[in-house]
Amino acid sequence: MKPIVFAIYTMALCMGLQASAQTANTQYLDSLKTDVVYLKDGSIFRGSILKYYPNATLKLQLPSGAKIRFDAKDIQRVEQSNIPHSMQRKESPNIQPFKEKGIQYTTYLSLLNGTTPWNSDYILGLGLNAAVSYTFDKKHSIGLGSGVDYYYLAQREMVIPVFVEAKRSFPWKRSLQSFLMLSGGYGFGLKSEEQNVSDAQGGWMIHPAVGLEFGSSKDYHWQLDVGVRVQRATFTFDSPWNAFETTTHRMTFKRFALRLGLVF
Repeated sequence: MKPIVFAIYTMALCMGLQASAQTANTQYLDSLKTDVVYLKDGSIFRGSILKYYPNATLKLQLPSGAKIRFDAKDIQRVEQSNIPHSMQRKESPNIQPFKEKGIQYTTYLSLLNGTTPWNSDYILGLGLNAAVSYTFDKKHSIGLGSGVDYYYLAQREMVIPVFVEAKRSFPWKRSLQSFLMLSGGYGFGLKSEEQNVSDAQGGWMIHPAVGLEFGSSKDYHWQLDVGVRVQRATFTFDSPWNAFETTTHRMTFKRFALRLGLVF
């Protein structure tokens, strides 16, 4: 009989401990004011908010003790009570969500990688551009920019681009989003007496790109993109040995572009 009595005693003790834990959990939840999450599909959930990322996710503990997470895009509104300080997520004061509307300025540093048309040797070009854009909403913007692009540093093949750029953003969370961008316009060729460039004519330019944008400060953030820069231009070089001899390069530059942008 003793083993049976011991088993019954053990089961009773376990059930008592479980009941005590459930009671403590219920008392803990009851000690908090109920938070209410209203979803866009009409669903309503009540419980205690554990974590709340305003533009990303919300984690809610139900009275049963179960935990559920919601995406911000599915939430219509939140009625939030006074939850304990330790359960609240505080955003860093230096992190700012991406601008939803207004004017932005971007400076681009580009690496224009390609090959020479005569022997297919690797060649590195550089570009420094700037643009001012207007953001219509959180996802769409359009801008106007210019700068200087060096397609062949050794021969000083330089172009001044004037372009329009359109951008479509895809927000992931408060401080990260991807984007598609398309730039197009006209590039003006530059003469250079030092490099014997006696004549330079420009042409159309187009630059599609895809990239990521990183929020890092309340005053600025960064973007990194890859794309292809295509530029038409014609350069005429005087011969250093014969004043009456010239060489003309009619070019369609096709460069793989890696670009770093500072947005403020």
